[in-house]
Amino acid sequence: MHLRRLEMMPTSYLTGATTFYPLEVIRRATRLESLSINYVDEFLESYPVLACALRVPPALQYLALSSAGPKTHQLLSKMASRPREIRFRNLAIPHGLSLDQLLQPFTED
Repeated sequence: MHLRRLEMMPTSYLTGATTFYPLEVIRRATRLESLSINYVDEFLESYPVLACALRVPPALQYLALSSAGPKTHQLLSKMASRPREIRFRNLAIPHGLSLDQLLQPFTED
């Protein structure tokens, strides 16, 4: 799939079987370069199956996350891609974790 940019946010319209469609979009978007998720922790909590798919896009270069918290850390620590730019808005660093630890998966060679 030629999709290069995707913006997502939690929505009440995305329930049960309808999560299949965005899941397939993410899985097939092998050239996805830019991903933006608003209210990311709420999104990851609401759609765990999508959270697993978001770990995979290999070409991801830009990642923007708003209202990030503990679920965001779990996602970041398991991502296969290494974005060149990560932008956080309303970042809540989980207790006992530093910003360096949060970004560690992206700073190691």
